[in-house]
Amino acid sequence: MPRRRVMPGKEETLRVVFEQLMLYVPGEGGVRHGVVPEGKEEYYSARREHVMSPGEQFTIPPGTKHWFQVGDDDAVVLTLSTRATDDEDLFSDPKVVRLTRIGR
Repeated sequence: MPRRRVMPGKEETLRVVFEQLMLYVPGEGGVRHGVVPEGKEEYYSARREHVMSPGEQFTIPPGTKHWFQVGDDDAVVLTLSTRATDDEDLFSDPKVVRLTRIGR
């Protein structure tokens, strides 16, 4: 029986098109412009902040914990990634659900 190949995770590139995006990756620096959701500090552990403006992009290596948010205005951000599947694209926050829910 052939062995299942274990993927290292996806490489993801974020490119800002409109407004600003605050991206957080592992490292020092602190959260200055964004806000860690209350009660989620253990899951939002990346603290190196990158404030990105239109035209800027950042590539996140496979297996790198990260999170991002926009400021007061909505933003348009393109995300491009290598192969990703739901069972290999993991979230550290157990409350993130990947199922589509349709309700009233």
